[in-house]
Amino acid sequence: MIKQNDWSFSIPQGIRKRRGSIETAERTESTSIDSSLWGDSSEMLSPVPERSTSNEMECLRLLKAYCKSKNYSFSDTTIHRFASFHDFRVGAAKHALRQNQDNHYLNIGMSQARKKQLQTGFIFPLLNMKLKDQEVGVLYVRPSTYVPLFSGRTDLVESVSFVLNDMSQTKEQCTNGVAAVINMKGFEKDNFDRECWGGLIHMLEGKVVPTRVTLVLFVDAPAWFNAKIWKLTKSMLSDSFSKQVHMIESDRLSEFLMEGFEALLPDEISQGWKSTDEIVEDYIDLKMYQEAHSS
Repeated sequence: MIKQNDWSFSIPQGIRKRRGSIETAERTESTSIDSSLWGDSSEMLSPVPERSTSNEMECLRLLKAYCKSKNYSFSDTTIHRFASFHDFRVGAAKHALRQNQDNHYLNIGMSQARKKQLQTGFIFPLLNMKLKDQEVGVLYVRPSTYVPLFSGRTDLVESVSFVLNDMSQTKEQCTNGVAAVINMKGFEKDNFDRECWGGLIHMLEGKVVPTRVTLVLFVDAPAWFNAKIWKLTKSMLSDSFSKQVHMIESDRLSEFLMEGFEALLPDEISQGWKSTDEIVEDYIDLKMYQEAHSS
């Protein structure tokens, strides 16, 4: 029997220590840390500043100056990503940048190891897919392809980080966020590892890399998952993030996804028409090409 207090995830060294420093940081910074990043729903957040171009530009100016003064080697794109994740609250974004200066998961490349992991079809973006009436990109996860006995936990963290990073490259992507369609078909007890499962959920909350996940759909979950794991999964989530997480059958996907979504959805999930192998192969080819021609 799995007990609620058995849930744990060994967040990689250098990431884990941040949670312990949050309370101190919030006492010294003028702005609270976003609890969607750290998973502590009990923390009171400072008011989100009114979003305007001038406020955003001033926040970015201050953050760039701060990084320069500390010799932090963040790109302008990464600085904007952290600022957007924290709703352009200077104090929260500044603290996150300071704590992430050595976070190598922000710079995961398209290596041969990454290619091999992506080929399993565990996680990949659905190119050109959007939510219904929203410019929110969609990623796809198939947990049944992950077997803890043979798949390394580091591979899971790196692969999820890679895809989240890839979907957070532009100002628009960072602002709009991403949604996750998690196909639970074929998920069996051999696929389940409580530490890795907890890791996946917490990564979607933004605890390793700062990507705003606005919606999570668990689709066609087996009965045993609903009975034993779903309640525990919900208990792991912050109050704010849990509102974005839903358990549905595949026939409800049309309520959430853009018109014509079937043509972009993998054919291994009900409602999907496009070859899963083709989607994965095209994505890997694109990333290998971009990696080879990057400056």
